[in-house]
Amino acid sequence: MMTMTTTRRRTTTITMTMMMMMMTLMMMITTMTTITMLLVKVTIMLLLLLMTMLLLMMRWRRRSRTRTEGDDDDDDDDDDDDDDDG
Repeated sequence: MMTMTTTRRRTTTITMTMMMMMMTLMMMITTMTTITMLLVKVTIMLLLLLMTMLLLMMRWRRRSRTRTEGDDDDDDDDDDDDDDDG
């Protein structure tokens, strides 16, 4: 259970930081006047979005791999938790 909470916290921190970066870029885009600078900022924003999607996909794959490989281990952990509660 501890690993699940840490992965959730990590993904939320990554998404929050990337959302903050996106918001700052959007504010910068609105302040820009020239078309060339606007295009540069849009490309940077798209690259950041692509990087966030790649990071989230990598984390999701790691989580799915650990879940599929360690199903028996997770069941053992649940049994241990039940013994601790009882």
